[in-house]
Amino acid sequence: MQIKFRKIIFNRISALLSSVFALILMINAANLLTVHKDTETSYSPDSAANSIYLSLDGYAAQKNNNYENDVKMNNQKEKYSNIDTTGTSFHNCKTVRVLDTQSGEVRSEDIEEYTLHALLAEMPQSYEMQALMAQAVACRTYACRNIFYPKHENADVCTDYRCCQSYSQIDDDKTDVSRALFAVEATKGIIASYDGEPILAAYHASSYKKTKSCEEVWGGKKEYLVSVYAPESKSDCSYTVNVSDEKMGEVFEKINKSDVIFMSGSDGICEGAVYGDAFYDCRKIKNLFSLRSDTFEVEKKDGGYAFTCYGYGHGVGMSQKGANLLAISGYDFCEILKYYYKNIKFDFIM
Repeated sequence: MQIKFRKIIFNRISALLSSVFALILMINAANLLTVHKDTETSYSPDSAANSIYLSLDGYAAQKNNNYENDVKMNNQKEKYSNIDTTGTSFHNCKTVRVLDTQSGEVRSEDIEEYTLHALLAEMPQSYEMQALMAQAVACRTYACRNIFYPKHENADVCTDYRCCQSYSQIDDDKTDVSRALFAVEATKGIIASYDGEPILAAYHASSYKKTKSCEEVWGGKKEYLVSVYAPESKSDCSYTVNVSDEKMGEVFEKINKSDVIFMSGSDGICEGAVYGDAFYDCRKIKNLFSLRSDTFEVEKKDGGYAFTCYGYGHGVGMSQKGANLLAISGYDFCEILKYYYKNIKFDFIM
């Protein structure tokens, strides 16, 4: 499968318009970071889609930081062309119960406020805006699904990335949240759904060659979590971990290292290791050496081994690095999400 890149050229807009828009962002930030318990907010699919369209028109006024492909979106080519306004409305996802795993406190947060905290922790703000918007929808969808299927006795989500999603506290005086804030505001209320319920919006840092299906990693088939081509190259998602002979000996019960045989395919990627009568698959090796990925090459060096890993994370669902590359090539956030989560719809928290 090949992904064709599309080139988009954007005009520079005056500094005055940029300043005005920056002021709007500051006002919106103040509003979003305050939970208005006495104010009931409602959305309609049409108004939400229209809000996205108008927000992106405003965002086009920015010229700072070379945002290049950030403003491209299907809605700008044809209004509502990628927003399904006939889907399910989710009324129960306006508020999410968040367990702070450090303090043990459970607090209720507006779903948009929670989405901002999660987005800031899960994706660098330096990523393309369309990637940030895709991630915002994924974070919001993850929380909404957990409201229907809570992972904790008295909370829907927690702040531990090993269990739920990462969560970043915001220091209003020191943290610039403008890009993340815009991604949340521009996708306000939007979630991804399949068969009438929020999807399990799994995501990971990067993949190599292809993502993995839910069935491959966790067991149990989900029609929208299937393997797709990964746009990342080796250089986009590689890193190396050096393991000493001593560590190798500890892991493999201090046997003669020559008895550990790593097997590789024609592309150099390891396919497992044989030690004595035992076979270790790549996932087992990943866990033994705390590698970021089970896709790696192994090279013997003086005093140890070099594991060059490709990809980061479980590999299921949206690759964040891949999403950024797709955004750079001109994909909008709807296209990015539909690429990684097959046959989904976009619905709204009403």
